[in-house]
Amino acid sequence: MATSAVSSTTSANAAAMSTSTSSTSGTSTTSAQAASKAAAQKIVTSLSAGSGVDVNALAQNLVDAERIPRQNAIQSKIDKNNARVSGLSAVMFMLNDLKTKMSAIKDKSSLSALTATSSTPSLTATAAPGAAVGSHDIQINKLATAQRSVSAGFASESSSLNGGAPFKIMVSRPGIPTGDAGSSSAGASQAIANGMAISDVVLGGASDFSQFQVTVDGVVHSYTPSSGLSSLADLASDLQAKISADASLAGHDLVVQVDPTHPAQLNITSATHAVTAASLAPGAHVSSVAFGQPPQTSDFKAFSVTIDGVTRTLTPTPASATAAGLATALQSQLRALEGTGDISVEALTNNSTFSLVFKSASGRTIVAPALATDVIDMSPPVGLSGGTPQDPAVGVSTGKSSGASISGVSLGTAANTGNLKAFSVTVGGVTHTLTPDAGGTSLTDLASQLSSKLTALDADLSVRLSGDTLTVVSASGRTVSDARLSATSLDGVSFATNNPTTKDFRGFGLTVGGTNYTLIPSPASTSLTALAADLQSQLRSQAGNNDLSVTTAGGQLRFWSASGSAITNPMLLTNTYELTPAGVARAINDKKLGVTAQVVNTGDSSNPFKLVVSGATGQNQSFKLASSALNLTTISSAADAEVVVDGVSLKRSSNTITDAINGVTLNLKSTTPGGVAPMPAVLDIGLDASSLKTKMTDLVSSFNDNSDLLNQVSNAKSTLEIYGGTLVGDFTVRTVRQTLRSLFSGTSSTPGNEINAFWQLGIKVDERGVMSFDSTTFDKSVRTNYADVVKSLTGNYDNLSTYSKAPAGLAGDAVKKLTDLLAPTGILMTASEGANTQNTKYQDDLAKLQTRMEALLARYQKQFASMDSLVGNTNSQKTSLKSTFEGMMSVYTNK
Repeated sequence: MATSAVSSTTSANAAAMSTSTSSTSGTSTTSAQAASKAAAQKIVTSLSAGSGVDVNALAQNLVDAERIPRQNAIQSKIDKNNARVSGLSAVMFMLNDLKTKMSAIKDKSSLSALTATSSTPSLTATAAPGAAVGSHDIQINKLATAQRSVSAGFASESSSLNGGAPFKIMVSRPGIPTGDAGSSSAGASQAIANGMAISDVVLGGASDFSQFQVTVDGVVHSYTPSSGLSSLADLASDLQAKISADASLAGHDLVVQVDPTHPAQLNITSATHAVTAASLAPGAHVSSVAFGQPPQTSDFKAFSVTIDGVTRTLTPTPASATAAGLATALQSQLRALEGTGDISVEALTNNSTFSLVFKSASGRTIVAPALATDVIDMSPPVGLSGGTPQDPAVGVSTGKSSGASISGVSLGTAANTGNLKAFSVTVGGVTHTLTPDAGGTSLTDLASQLSSKLTALDADLSVRLSGDTLTVVSASGRTVSDARLSATSLDGVSFATNNPTTKDFRGFGLTVGGTNYTLIPSPASTSLTALAADLQSQLRSQAGNNDLSVTTAGGQLRFWSASGSAITNPMLLTNTYELTPAGVARAINDKKLGVTAQVVNTGDSSNPFKLVVSGATGQNQSFKLASSALNLTTISSAADAEVVVDGVSLKRSSNTITDAINGVTLNLKSTTPGGVAPMPAVLDIGLDASSLKTKMTDLVSSFNDNSDLLNQVSNAKSTLEIYGGTLVGDFTVRTVRQTLRSLFSGTSSTPGNEINAFWQLGIKVDERGVMSFDSTTFDKSVRTNYADVVKSLTGNYDNLSTYSKAPAGLAGDAVKKLTDLLAPTGILMTASEGANTQNTKYQDDLAKLQTRMEALLARYQKQFASMDSLVGNTNSQKTSLKSTFEGMMSVYTNK
């Protein structure tokens, strides 16, 4: 109801309104006037007695008798206007609510909410406005899964790995396939009729044999098989072609073919020549390799391969992010490492991926080629140190710095000048820093030490002691400032000596005056000076002042407080990883490889802790982590979701699919029964009329609240607090009532074929002005003519401007009318401003009345003062004459 709705609005206008004042102003005026006249009469009467009179009270009462009636008449008008402004404010508040409710149904898109109903829990879906109403069959054959790899168990998350020795982890990050290593098996050579055979030949993924040799009539002939052969028959044909092209075997009858009874055997025969030996030397390959998207020459961070038992490791440096560029770079780098041109690397493209084939012209053994997109080095950086914290001794106070002096210095309960780590002072813009020697046990010793060391640096300077205050003095009068003592330090801090980085330190902590500060160091360079500057900047930022300072000297970080606050617990954490499951997990996560690592407690009775590494869903999100210190087993493979939507087969990397049906988001939960009798999920997309019904009921409630408020403000007998009876007889109430009724009467400016008025949507207004909502009528109209409903309400527009002259439908046109009604130039604001303008004039009238009454009071006071003086003189003469007459009478009467 309006009474409750309006009660939440501001009561600023109500504070200025007082209905009791207007109802009792006539009585108050009469009473005050009578009281003033009575007081004046009493005073005048007393004058005849010639006694002392309060002429000020007399003057004030006479003025009040004239002022109060006029003042009350003006104030009554002000109060009435304040009440009107308050009532108008309440009406505008409620009309704004109605406008909000009407705006909720004025846009086509707001009435186009859709529901997506699935026949099975295996699928849920949401439909956005604009999606087509209809039904869809969705067969879910496979969910998208993520790779999940798990290690063997450990006794704890801090168990030592690799015997405590450093190790590396070769990483294939998701989205950049590094391929699968493989090689062919050359089998065994044996004599057969008219020649030799090579049995048990097994081709690898790229048919990578690096060399074929055959001995004919005692002469060895060598050939390099082509790459990319798909079968043993292809290999036989390739070798036959190379032999036929060999001029040294011109006119031969040498034949290479697959044994018809042994498919894995290669026969080399000749009817006229002696074939006494034959062999195949296997090569190696990495298949299914691909650059990332977009391709980067830095996609592959490491490569390793073993040649004749020696493992070669290098960082690929391709000139271009292509298969050929990578093959060329690897070949060049391997030949440089081997010191020979014997090794060749060839790239074979296969659709979106490629293979790298490694061969040796001399038949050397090549095994285990491997690419990596990242390398996690678990080797602790050489020379990196977070330092050793040196906390202050008990009772030490570094004192408060004030220019050249430090007051409140104390050496501690076990006094020793070595308890102080450093002393610093700035003289003439030059800062001198000293370290007190241990051994002294008094402040006198400390002052003597500092003075001696400071004089050695600058003969003009000395240190004096007065009580617990140290003061630096310049004999020549130079400016001395920022004298400080430090009792805390980090000793032996250093960046790594092998490849130092600004990320060598991952954390810093310090306690100042009981407040803990933690931050992440981010120095501008790998120097202690840069580290100190960064820590100082961050500490001052967190503290909000410049009290703290950080300096460095000789591998020390020193901490100073100008106010003498106690500084303790300095700690600098180095960015090294413990050779433990927890350390490996942190290293993997810090690398941001697109996978997440964690150590979980399985609850097993023995070795319950396991390292678990998980990636994202989708076939291209598979990854590899290879290391001699880790033994990870893949328990879940990365795979795409496989669904059939209305007969169309789709693969997607996620179980949330947004592009299968326009405007519909599918959420796959589980597979649906397939096979001979599949049971696909049935997804129905339909219009959501329930939200429109809710908006219509809200609209009806708002209309009735507005009607109730209009009744209250226009009823002189209303009991509504603050706003009741504030607009009795006001023309704006009639105008607002007429406008509200017009919003819901008549036909739409954009009528549908069957629906064109609010009453057809179940909205009716009775003879008492109360609106009702018939849900049965609404449901029928929406069910049979939803397009008509939308058109009639919105004109099929979205976000049509209120300034547009286009027909906007029932709701759109209503919003325009309400906007006009509430506009700064509308009747409500105009009436409110008019009342405020009148009140400004009435306030001026009150001010003018006050000025006139003050002048009248001054005149009365002056006149009554003269009268009082005259009466006093008369009374004095009366007394004198009386005395004279009494004296004369006494002469005659002897009394």
